[in-house]
Amino acid sequence: MYSFTEQFMSNDKNAQFLNATMMGPNAMRVAEELASYLNIDENIRILDLGCGCGLSTLLLAKKYGASVFAADLWISPTENYERFQSIGIDDKAVPISVDATKGLPFADRYFDLLFTVDAYHYFGDTSEMLPSLVPFVKRGGYIAVADRLPSRRRG
Repeated sequence: MYSFTEQFMSNDKNAQFLNATMMGPNAMRVAEELASYLNIDENIRILDLGCGCGLSTLLLAKKYGASVFAADLWISPTENYERFQSIGIDDKAVPISVDATKGLPFADRYFDLLFTVDAYHYFGDTSEMLPSLVPFVKRGGYIAVADRLPSRRRG
């Protein structure tokens, strides 16, 4: 299941990159597992919402060859662009700064996939957030979320 993650980490430089940019527990593996359930290829456009330092963007661009808009509020797009250059995905990944709670600067039905790992809980009231994201995804597209539940909501 985690062949990309293991292969990527087998190179010392890549392992250092991964360790320096990890923002959540096993973020790369979580992203790889979530992506494995989806039909992703080089012909789709993805919004990686709450991408942090871009580990999920790395997976989507490098493993699948997809075009990815790497959106985060707190991480500088310039820093992410430099990271993307260093690992050779700057031709597939567009880093941007957005506040998902204030609306997204994209046309309706622009993305085939909206992908978010370990970030959705930061967007506020999830009952209002999901309907606000739906218009940006093409008909037949997907919204894929992998997130942890706060301890007070776990069963």
